Amino acid sequence: MLPKGYRYIYHYNAGSARLPHPPMLLWVEPTNRCNLRCTMCPNSLSGKSREHGDMSLDTFDAIVSQARGWVDIIYLFLAGESMLHRDLPEMIRRASSAGIRVVLHTNGCLVNEERAAALIDAGLHEISFSFDALDPAEYEQRRAGANYEKTLGNIIRFLEIKKQKNAKRPKVDIQCIDFRAQASRESVREFKSRFKGLPVDAVKVIPAHTWAGTFKDDASLHAAPGGRVYWPCKFPWASMAIAWNGDVVACCNDLFGEVRLGNVNETPLREIWNAKPMQRFREALLAQHFSEYPVCKNCDVPYNHNNARLPVRWARSLPNRALAGTFGLGIELARRAAASIKQAVKK
Repeated sequence: MLPKGYRYIYHYNAGSARLPHPPMLLWVEPTNRCNLRCTMCPNSLSGKSREHGDMSLDTFDAIVSQARGWVDIIYLFLAGESMLHRDLPEMIRRASSAGIRVVLHTNGCLVNEERAAALIDAGLHEISFSFDALDPAEYEQRRAGANYEKTLGNIIRFLEIKKQKNAKRPKVDIQCIDFRAQASRESVREFKSRFKGLPVDAVKVIPAHTWAGTFKDDASLHAAPGGRVYWPCKFPWASMAIAWNGDVVACCNDLFGEVRLGNVNETPLREIWNAKPMQRFREALLAQHFSEYPVCKNCDVPYNHNNARLPVRWARSLPNRALAGTFGLGIELARRAAASIKQAVKK
């Protein structure tokens, strides 16, 4: 059996619209409701709207049942705050029991002691707290409706509970967006010191992105600079995103379901993966034809230099870790790897 990583490398670089392999990553939206109105979020900025709702356990069970055996990771978030779904720990438990790793992104505001213990006990593989500011005043201005010290306290208590349980999982990341590109080493070091002695795996300070062109630069917000070279977005060659109502949408940035590629309540996932709408979508990305896909038109991802590298999650399935590298495989190496296995790929 050809390793997964090689298959994705080959068919992405070959420009295949119909794929002989299923996706290995799913973004699943428990809810699109949110407890905050963040100033950079499309939910606050775009003026667009979508019916709010929560995914039923029946729909989630159908997704997990179909994904068992071929999906490696389910990311339990999309447009909303997943902690608002009352059955979130049960969703995690069911996916984890099916052998699928579960990753959760949360703003942390609703992670109290009881919920923290429930997430850990459910078998969550990784949690990323989107804290998104080092400075208290900026945090509360960006994350309208949140309290800096309260949310920070929730994260610290989560880590303390994980330590008390002597739990190896979940892996814990804390992510801060440097909106003004002014984060100093001193401020980062001071922020990290708040977690001294606690089992946090990474504190990341990252540049802002444009949320598929929704977020625009102004005097106080600066997105990461894009490049000039277009690399087709890799998402539809390895991943699917599923909204709370079962709609399969373009990607994890299609927060309003502007591109509908099918619905898991009507059609099996494997059929949607290679149905005509999905094939046309891949062909449009390859040709840079975005008239039918407005969410892609102004997206910065295809021009980001990191998009020209093989994502680490793909590289992990390669047999040679040294080849894959810590941060991913360069696109030229990917092409050479693809060429070397061409004879092994039948479709």
